[in-house]
Amino acid sequence: YASSCNILADLYYFMGRYGEAALLYIEAKKIREKIFTKENAEYAQTCNNLANLYRETGNYKAAEALALEANAIWQKVLTANSPDIANSYENLGLIYNQTKKYRQAENDFLQARNIWKKITTINNPSYTTNAFYLGEVYRNLNQNEKANTYFTESFNAQYDQLKKVFQFTSENEKEQYLQNIKGSVDEYESFYFSRFNYNNASSLYEINLSNRNLILSATEQVKQAINNSGDSILNKKYREWASIKNQLGALYLRKDTGTIVKIPALEEKANDLEKELVRNSVALETALHRDITWQNIQQNLKANEAAVEFSAFNFHDGIKWTDSTYYIALILRKDKPAPQVAFLFEKKKIDSLLNNVDDINALYTQKGLYDVIWKPAEKYLQGVHKIYFAPAADLFKISFAALRVNANEFLSDKYELIQLNTTASVIDRKESFINASDKIQLYGGIEYTTDTTTLKTVAIAYHANGEMSRSLPDDLTRAGSIQYLPATKTEVETIQQQANKSNITVNILSGINATEETFKALNGKASPAIIHIATHGFFFPDPKQNKRDSIQQKFETSGKIFKQSDNPLFRSGLLFAGANIAWQGKNINGIEDGIVTAYDVSNMYLPNTKLVVLSACETALGDIKGSEGVYGLQRAFKIAGVKNLVMSLWKVPDTETSEFMQVFYKKIFDKQPIDAAFFKAQTIMKNKYRNEPYKWAAWILIK
Repeated sequence: YASSCNILADLYYFMGRYGEAALLYIEAKKIREKIFTKENAEYAQTCNNLANLYRETGNYKAAEALALEANAIWQKVLTANSPDIANSYENLGLIYNQTKKYRQAENDFLQARNIWKKITTINNPSYTTNAFYLGEVYRNLNQNEKANTYFTESFNAQYDQLKKVFQFTSENEKEQYLQNIKGSVDEYESFYFSRFNYNNASSLYEINLSNRNLILSATEQVKQAINNSGDSILNKKYREWASIKNQLGALYLRKDTGTIVKIPALEEKANDLEKELVRNSVALETALHRDITWQNIQQNLKANEAAVEFSAFNFHDGIKWTDSTYYIALILRKDKPAPQVAFLFEKKKIDSLLNNVDDINALYTQKGLYDVIWKPAEKYLQGVHKIYFAPAADLFKISFAALRVNANEFLSDKYELIQLNTTASVIDRKESFINASDKIQLYGGIEYTTDTTTLKTVAIAYHANGEMSRSLPDDLTRAGSIQYLPATKTEVETIQQQANKSNITVNILSGINATEETFKALNGKASPAIIHIATHGFFFPDPKQNKRDSIQQKFETSGKIFKQSDNPLFRSGLLFAGANIAWQGKNINGIEDGIVTAYDVSNMYLPNTKLVVLSACETALGDIKGSEGVYGLQRAFKIAGVKNLVMSLWKVPDTETSEFMQVFYKKIFDKQPIDAAFFKAQTIMKNKYRNEPYKWAAWILIK
């Protein structure tokens, strides 16, 4: 009974329900004292657990007394190198560190370290955690180099552990694991930021590199390896897993009892299959063991180029977390001996700028954004003309090209800006060209309103037998309907004419022929080089934040199931033929509903696709999750294997969007590299609408 109390108390402790946990620990302690007397290992365990709780709640005097009592008992009844004794020393070290008795903390952490050395390896999580604790103590003792040594040791071991964990876990489990270790990265960045020379940020740059897009990279690499393996059994399992994921996608968007009861069993099956696929894939190990350093990136930079990793971290003052989030830029150049770091701003500063301006033109015609986001880094960029940069946190929402340097100049007038998921991609940079033999698929002039009979007739040719089709619940209603976009038809027809002049053949799907089935039929090794989709896009912010964006205001009573989803990949998507039927809450049986979510896209495989252009509103937006970046269409197409993405940051105007795309494709069909074509198209539009960033700056190219 005492053991049950102790275990339940542990659960409440980890849930933060400290009052309930304390009562149960005390009950277990009294029972064990009565049964075993005080000199017993189990009684000492409860004392140590209760000491942890009291330390967490700030009752340091009681915590110290109990931790000392547990340590003394374990010293008597256990062998000298027991893990319990090591844990006891660490508990005491944490108490003394938080009460600023740093030398006592140092002594106890070293005692624990000596035990861990004898009974485990340096890559064991307990040893790793101990090294981090010593780093904290030496930071507080102002022994910065010593602190950095222990922090670095901890992170190196943590990364080795992560590589092992990633070899047998599903994407969801990886996400949970990374969430558990995120705090240590923020704490290290806080330490480095407050104590070290800004002209040598080597370890800071490498820690950011090692934590960037880990899940995205792993998922993409595994998918590619399986599809290229030639292993029929592995490919069969992959198809089975993809089918279950598609079924789940349909069920998540239903509410009737008959479908909801099926979800847990399917989720478990999908999770097990995913882990089996990961274990059988050699690509994951290769991807994670490819340890890229800042020196590797520097070697691939030219004399007039720089790589910039942005980072945002919650500030830890050495004792506790503060309410401040700081942004820094880590700058790497060819001609500097090490990366440099520029402090940019505190989050509240950018919040005040973004929250107080509703008009895009007003936001980007003032100097405020440039002064906050970029100006502090300028002194490190003298002589640079091209910049590869990877945003972080709120910076994913910013159009860097449109940052106004002064009354006559934008940031994109000074630099050629290339946005990446991580600057590690500089090593693999290759210029992508479109050739005459490449397949190109265009969508535009889509008819969103039609009857189900007509839609079924068109869709059935592409419909895969046995696949579960999706329909939305009956309570999804709204007044009016999704409007036809006339300029999108002109847009794709003009692109076709431009292609034909360069002897490049393209295929256009428009009207009721632009079905969801035709898009999903692009899946696989025959995927086209370009997929261009001119349509309505949607993105709904996290419902827990209670925020509304322009799409929510436009579709005030529509898209209920999408707005309320916990999964951000269901809250962003694209609309295809017949989407009005499902959008208005009517069921479609036997075919797809015309609403392609980011979740749908993430289950596809597009290995030959050099470029996807989402000529729609707010397609670059999504939930921002730490080092993994944006969860939305951006992430979905990257998981699918797409090399370059052109997406929008806000609600784009129909006419100017069509104009931008025509200029962009003219450059592509003139055999210019995709990134150069984009930069030149953006420059032409910028010069034409110089005082109206709203008309040109929404578009970003992500490589």
